[in-house]
Order: sequence, then C-alpha cells, then structure tokens
Amino acid sequence: MPGTDLIFTPEDRRILRRILTAGRHGAGSADGGELTARLGLLFLGAPYEASTLEGRKGSREPLVISLQAFDCFTFVESVTALALTVRAGKTSPEAFAGILERLRYRRGIRGDYASRLHYFTDWLGDNKRLGILRDVTRELGGRALPKPIRYMSDHPGSYPPLADGTQRAEVRRAERNLTRRVRHFLPTDSIREAELLIREGDMIGVTAAAEGLDVIHAGLAVRRDGRIHLLHASRPAGGVVVTEEPLHRYVAGRNDATGIVAGRLRLPQKSLPAS
Repeated sequence: MPGTDLIFTPEDRRILRRILTAGRHGAGSADGGELTARLGLLFLGAPYEASTLEGRKGSREPLVISLQAFDCFTFVESVTALALTVRAGKTSPEAFAGILERLRYRRGIRGDYASRLHYFTDWLGDNKRLGILRDVTRELGGRALPKPIRYMSDHPGSYPPLADGTQRAEVRRAERNLTRRVRHFLPTDSIREAELLIREGDMIGVTAAAEGLDVIHAGLAVRRDGRIHLLHASRPAGGVVVTEEPLHRYVAGRNDATGIVAGRLRLPQKSLPAS
C-alpha cells in the first residue's frame, strides 16, 4: 500500500477531491463504462506531459500520482482508478492511491521498475486476472495476434533503468511471458463494423505496426452523434481531447497503427476484488 514513498502534490489532491465529488453525483445510475467516460471528460484540456513516472531511482518505485498532466497511458490508468474509487464508494486520497497502485503494478504489488506494467496488453491481462477488467477484443471480432513482444529490451537506451542488467532481465522475462499469452486485436478495417459493440468508457489501445511493440497509443471510447470517438491525452494536440473523427478513421489515419485492443471494467463495480 502507499506509504512515505508517495509522490502526490497538494494540487493533485485538490483535483482528486473535485473529481471524486463530481463523480459521486449520478454514479449510482451509471454503469462502470459510462462513469469512466464521464470522469475522463472532466479532464478535457489538461496538458500532455510525457514520462511523468520516470527518472526516479530506488529498489522500490515511488507511487507517482499526477492528475495535472498526462501521457496517453497515465490518462487511461488514472481515470480507470478514479472510476473504481467512485464505484467502491471511497472518498479518501489513500483509497484512490491504493487502487491506482493495484492497477499499475504486476499482481497489484509495487516493487522495482520492472514490476510496473509497461505494456498495455500486459496491463490489461494482469488486471483481468485480478478480476478488475475484461479484455473484450475478441468479442468485438478480434483475431489472434501472434506477435513477439520485445521492444523495451531491444531498445534499452530509451529506458534508463534498463542499464541495470537485473532490471533488463526482469523486463525481458515479462516480455517473453506476454509473447506466450494468447492475445487478440481488431484490425483497422474491422473497427467501423464493431462500433455498436464498443461501449463508452472502454479502454482502447491502438495496436502498433512497429516490431516488438504491442500498443502505440491509448485512450477511452466516447460516443458522439452515434459514433465512437477517442478521448485521449494527445501529444500533437498538447493535452486531453476528443478526436474530431470517429475512432476507425483516426486509427486508419495513423501509419504506425494496425488496429485496436479493448478493455472494459467488470460489472458490477461496487467493490474491488479482495487482494
């Protein structure tokens, strides 16, 4: 659980109180996905900031909570944790921090750098095993994705902690385990047909064309005029926005993408599974 190694500024705590207060209104009538989308939309305009979790050394990573700025992954993760906190009827910063910690680290246990779930499909699969999320990619019409995952260990210079041989070996072990796992993706040309099956608040990972990498970008599904769009922390836009075009056009317009994967909160989410 979070302790003295918690990085959580007074401004982030203020934002948390505001979001949790807003989230409680109407939470009982909203399903988990609707609540997730509604909470995510409260961050429209929040700035984009890369690498907010990086640059801190130690045998145990501090739990970094940043609600002022996001990259695409920390946005999805933070909003998911907020939705779980509200659905569990919790109101304290400590409760939110504990839920975020469970989402971010393998088996919900925070350790060193390698204990963090760096790959989106690993994050989705681990939280599926914890009973928190569902991988609905196959239900949407997804097909098998037998792709070796090794991007981080192949590019250790992009990840300073991997200069440590032990950390690199642990990440490589996680990559091998992820590669062996049966995973699915929904190809770009199938997204339009699957739109009616995608729900608001679904966690969307944009699958990567790059060798060794599973997902290149992430966001939340929101519906606009009957079409699914992506609510995401966008580097080009400089912050949290909703795509102007529907999801399938957004993905088709990216030459670094091959399709999507999708996760969904398990329902009902009145309480979290026991640790």
